[in-house]
Amino acid sequence: MRFEVLGPLRAWCGTRSVELGPLQRQVVLAVLLLHANRVVERDRIITGIWGSAAPTYAVNLLQKHVSALRRALDPTRPERGPSGVLAWTGGGYRLTVLTGGLDLLDFERELAAARAARAVGDTPAVAAALHAALRHWQGPYCAGLTSPALDAEREALHERRLAALEERVEVDLGLGRHLAVVGELRQLVADHPFRERLWGMLMLALYRSGRQAEAILAFHDARRHTLDGLDVEPGADLQRLHRQILAADPELLRGVCEPSRAATTVAPAVGLRLPVPAQLPHPVPGFVGRQAELGRLDALLAEVSGATTGASPVAVIAGMAGVGKTALAVHWAHRVRGRFPDGQLYANLRGYDQFGAVKDPAAVLQTLLHGLAVPPELVPAGLDARSAMFRTLLSTRRLLILLDNARDAEQVRPLLPGPSGCLVLVTSRNRLTGLVATDAVTPVNLDLMTAVESRQLLVRRLGAGRLDTEPSATDELIRQCAGLPLALSIVAARAANQTRFPLSALVDRLGTVRDGLDAFHVQEREVDVRAVFSHSYQVLDPATAGMFRLVGLHPGPELTVPVAASMVGVPQAHADRLVSALANSSLISEQAPGRYVLHDLLRAYAVELAGIEESGSTRRAAVRRLLDHLVLSAYGADRLLSPSREPISPVPAAAGVRPERMADRQAALTWFAEEQAVLFASVELAANHRFDTHVWQLAWSMTTYLDRRGRWHDSAAVQTLALAAAHRLGDERTLALAYRGLGRADIRLQRPDAQEHLAAALGLFTSIGDRRGQARTQLNFAWLCERQGRHQDALPHVLQAVDLFWRCDDRIGVADALNALGWFHAKLGGDRAALACCAEALALAQGTGDEDGEAHVWDSLGYIRDLCGQPREAIDCYQNAVRLWRELGDRHFEADALHRLGDVHHAVAEPGAARSAWTRALAILDDFRHPDAGQVRRKLGEIREAA
Repeated sequence: MRFEVLGPLRAWCGTRSVELGPLQRQVVLAVLLLHANRVVERDRIITGIWGSAAPTYAVNLLQKHVSALRRALDPTRPERGPSGVLAWTGGGYRLTVLTGGLDLLDFERELAAARAARAVGDTPAVAAALHAALRHWQGPYCAGLTSPALDAEREALHERRLAALEERVEVDLGLGRHLAVVGELRQLVADHPFRERLWGMLMLALYRSGRQAEAILAFHDARRHTLDGLDVEPGADLQRLHRQILAADPELLRGVCEPSRAATTVAPAVGLRLPVPAQLPHPVPGFVGRQAELGRLDALLAEVSGATTGASPVAVIAGMAGVGKTALAVHWAHRVRGRFPDGQLYANLRGYDQFGAVKDPAAVLQTLLHGLAVPPELVPAGLDARSAMFRTLLSTRRLLILLDNARDAEQVRPLLPGPSGCLVLVTSRNRLTGLVATDAVTPVNLDLMTAVESRQLLVRRLGAGRLDTEPSATDELIRQCAGLPLALSIVAARAANQTRFPLSALVDRLGTVRDGLDAFHVQEREVDVRAVFSHSYQVLDPATAGMFRLVGLHPGPELTVPVAASMVGVPQAHADRLVSALANSSLISEQAPGRYVLHDLLRAYAVELAGIEESGSTRRAAVRRLLDHLVLSAYGADRLLSPSREPISPVPAAAGVRPERMADRQAALTWFAEEQAVLFASVELAANHRFDTHVWQLAWSMTTYLDRRGRWHDSAAVQTLALAAAHRLGDERTLALAYRGLGRADIRLQRPDAQEHLAAALGLFTSIGDRRGQARTQLNFAWLCERQGRHQDALPHVLQAVDLFWRCDDRIGVADALNALGWFHAKLGGDRAALACCAEALALAQGTGDEDGEAHVWDSLGYIRDLCGQPREAIDCYQNAVRLWRELGDRHFEADALHRLGDVHHAVAEPGAARSAWTRALAILDDFRHPDAGQVRRKLGEIREAA
């Protein structure tokens, strides 16, 4: 067994992590570990866990937790046999920990080794022992756990760690490691501003590094903290050190081991003295947001070795043009530059320069070497030689290197230092996948700003008062800029220069994003949105550029490779390569595996390019192929969801279109769930381009899925567009289907137009002699009567439906109509007739394999059996209905059946089963925002009160 308490409590048995159970059980273990290898009385443990607030049953509770810990820590122990790890000795509990089995004991042992080494004057051994001791610390003692004993020990250990840390830094200073500890000391004084010993060591480290001015400034920072926080002057020791630094007292350097006492280091390769470069660009004023990305960069600091011998961490900040990569990199670099005492280097690689002047890595290395004061005559001629010199000069240094605007991995790789204490930041529109794969680089993919971050940026530039006076205009500006920092900055600059104009005037001038990029045009090409985008576009190969132009015609919000392949008319494997190239260039982003998003402004740019470089017929053909793909894919998915539904004749596929084939019903449901937003947008796209057949066939193909998900408002919206398209086509059957589809949605939404739309559908089906269409519409009339409480009026419609379905030999339809007939007989009190109709309907549905119809019949039978006073039979029927609807993915009817199932369980005094059924129903109804959710919630509340 091994335990860790210096940080979160953890335990391992060999290499297996041990599950320690709930928090209170972990507290018990933590208190026992405080007294590892010692017998501790039961009362002392209880006091350590609960203090004066111990419950009356504390002994039993402790025994329960100890038994559970024994099982976890000693799994091979017999059920009632003694434990070799945690045992009761008669006087109390003893937790046995072997040597090396507890980090706290390891910490104590290393401190003892440091004391022994100090006694014999072995300073390097003291340093080694203290470094080893402090490496055990991962955080506060048993972080996240609290009890009287733990809280007291945590404070004591915190002080002991700080004391050890101060001693270790002091020893490092004595060994001449001034440069290595400066950054660490800056962080320590920031965390502990009232510990004067730390301030003194920081001043001494800076002075011994040849940075006298910074050492003096550090004293004034310490003085400000003590005056502001404590209203006292610094102590006598710190003031004395200050005077010695002012006087350059040679005593401050006496007895210090080498290496250096100066701010420069001799470069062993070429015999040069290297200055401290400070080349970072000026930070962007008013930087906001990006907390997650800053956190990822902060985590890299831990990888920078204090001894400058570890591998140099590299981060690649990648993202689309204008997303703020350089701003983030420069902001973070300035924030942490104090951690790199040997300076900062910067190079703009011009990977996407407007004039194509991409910098050769050999030329970049020459510039970087000049920044390190290498004379021109000593810079080697070749790339490999320059790269080798660069790595040599940095091998013992701690620098921060920012390589901005890289084109590809080949441009960056020669510029990376070898093992050292350096850290490298790279920004690029390219994700530099090759570099990430082969050089263990940390990718930081920068996305668009959130609406909150966008507002923060505008507040920084324009002031909160101006935005608060026009909240609607502010929201519209944020929407039009779509989270792109470059666009937000342009808008903010215009508003700042036009303080007399309201923001609404700027909104009016901008128009909408879909009007193009003229709204974001400025004279300076470096910040003009169109020009910035063009730099990414111009480096694409012709095939990838063509893909970019055409996918701009996709309505969004997400694009998949199969759809892109059909739009361009190429095999899917080829499309995958093209889309990956666009994603790698940050012209589209992969929001989820296989699902890509095109930013609104980039979409506008792609559409603009398509209008210039593609003919009208080419653009229309791409839209046609997109719609063909979606219609045929959706139609195939619908056939899997509802195979008994009367089919239509879908549009023929244009050349190059490869619709998606789903393997089974679950795959079809998943496809609809992922593509629903694209399908809605594509119905509008088809309507706008007058692809009217695609409009109504998309709406028809979405009907089953939308019904089963309770998306009736969405269903009504697409059916409205389908009806308009059907009128333009002038086909009576298409028009009848659209009227009936809209009428069905109207019934669900309780709209008064349902009667009119169903009557129009019935008239058209009758006119063309479509008996199935008439029968289905008659059933829709019956359900309209049911929603209105007119059960007697529903019967003639159902009887006509039965007759029509028999006459066209539609056995599935007959089953649906008989089930409806049984339902309405039950509503009118005819239980025997209801059972007879539903029994016949069940046999027909099962005989035809119509699972949807079978589920409806089981639901009806559950209702009828309940009316007949047969609750057990009703429960069985409802459970069959729930099972089938869950398999079919029909959440609406599943919720209905669960609601009624809960009612029956409640009626027969089975509150647990009732609660389970109602809880499952409520989860679905809440998801739908269904009005019945309130009724189910009240029932659950009543059953909880009764319990």
